[in-house]
Amino acid sequence: MTIQKEIIILIILTIIFGFMFSRAINSYLSWKYPIVRSPKIVKRLKPQVMASIIDPTEEKWEVVGWRFVTAYNAVEEQTDSEPCISASGLNVCETDKVICASNEFEFGTILKIGERICEVFDKTNARYKHLVDILMDSKQEALNFGKQILLIEKKL
Repeated sequence: MTIQKEIIILIILTIIFGFMFSRAINSYLSWKYPIVRSPKIVKRLKPQVMASIIDPTEEKWEVVGWRFVTAYNAVEEQTDSEPCISASGLNVCETDKVICASNEFEFGTILKIGERICEVFDKTNARYKHLVDILMDSKQEALNFGKQILLIEKKL
């Protein structure tokens, strides 16, 4: 069996089991971490649990789904005649931000791709509708990254 077939089977099984157990998991979580509505409940909760429930500064992410993720470099062979200037007009060669390219998201959207967090400032070729491309510093780093299927989350 090829790796792609194994990945597809893994994704399908994850979806099936996720739906089957989501009600049980939600029931367990709502019991373990009740919505704080009264001072009596607040006093009974452990401080770290209470902080995780009430903390308004906690970043919120929306799961977009699984996407193919690749890497690219700011060179003419992989971009266009002006490799340092992204589709948004940002000079990617002079920024400290982690840049990614996607046709699916608006410029400035912050994405969590696996363990990486990047900001969309570039577009991919029009034929790639659901692909995310991460800008890497070196060609070897991009080659080592390869093509992966990763979970994409969007910052709210």
